[in-house]
Amino acid sequence: MSLAESKDTYIVMILNWLLNNNSTNGVDFTQPYVRRSLRYVYPLFMFLHAVVGIVGIVGNLGMLVVIVKRRLYHDQTYFLMTNMALSDLIKCIFVLPITLANLLIQNWLFGSFMCFFLPMIQCFPVHASMLTFVMIAIDRYRLIVHPFKSRLPAGLCVIGVWVAAVCVVLPYAVYIKYIDLGASLGKQFDGVGICYVNVEKRIEEYIRAIFVTFNNGATTTTRLDPDAGAGEPSRLKSYNEAATQDSDDDLDLVKEKRTQNYLIAMTTLFAMCWCPLQILILVHYFVHENDDNMDHYDITYITFTWFGFLSTCTNSILFVSWRMSSATKDRLRGYFRFSNRRSRSQLVILCRLAKIVQVKPTSTNMML
Repeated sequence: MSLAESKDTYIVMILNWLLNNNSTNGVDFTQPYVRRSLRYVYPLFMFLHAVVGIVGIVGNLGMLVVIVKRRLYHDQTYFLMTNMALSDLIKCIFVLPITLANLLIQNWLFGSFMCFFLPMIQCFPVHASMLTFVMIAIDRYRLIVHPFKSRLPAGLCVIGVWVAAVCVVLPYAVYIKYIDLGASLGKQFDGVGICYVNVEKRIEEYIRAIFVTFNNGATTTTRLDPDAGAGEPSRLKSYNEAATQDSDDDLDLVKEKRTQNYLIAMTTLFAMCWCPLQILILVHYFVHENDDNMDHYDITYITFTWFGFLSTCTNSILFVSWRMSSATKDRLRGYFRFSNRRSRSQLVILCRLAKIVQVKPTSTNMML
């Protein structure tokens, strides 16, 4: 898009200022410039995002290894959890670095393709994760309420999740505009452009629809979970009694309850991580940026973005706790207990050992 084709007033004002302001002659616009509001705190945000990225990559790779090595993917729930891990890996490897660079750098240096592609790649893994939670909830609902019906085909569900996620983000390209400054202003601006959202086409309505879809998906996941309502243990019990007569595949009530608890925890944390950013995006269309609130908005936005990426770590951490044996958990709890509790437990062990030592000589004397 050239300068002549741009009809937005504020974009024309920016371009005219660049053309007429002599102070820009010594500025190399092809180099990245950190936002003014983040120039003192950007190392902190780089460190925080790096920690989340590393933990997310290691955790989700470990999650995939455990599922594949133990052949857990034969179960539909774990197969869908594999899709969740792949989605989180995409967020950590591809989405997080370029999102951080976009938030920290003031000028746009990524070209026209990334201008249209970046919003889509930022959002479609999030939608894929949300839809995967919905598929898990529906599958478990059918498993408990209609136990003798066949379960959902996990492979087909995964394909449908990614197709639906891509379809949801495709309209983003309609609202995005890119102006090539090199073509309009000369060689000084080669590779530099302005990437902006054309708000005149009522993108607010689309964002509201995405926000409602996002939150309703999380709500549906929780409501469809088979043990979320009252009376569900009786369904589990009735099915367990019927299955013992007709099938060897009995439902383990303790195991199902444990699965339900961890899935609800994953869904809740996922919604808690991403909801602040979605709310901020909605607020931004009613409270516009200006010189007075721009600094606060930039810091708040990058903080909420980091908080959203935390969901890539919470799923893998909860999965580790889910699959960890009780003995290992007890051993780990012992490392984090307070010193008084530890000394108290050690005292109990010493008392027991003392009793054993007292009993042994007595029994020996009786034999003599």
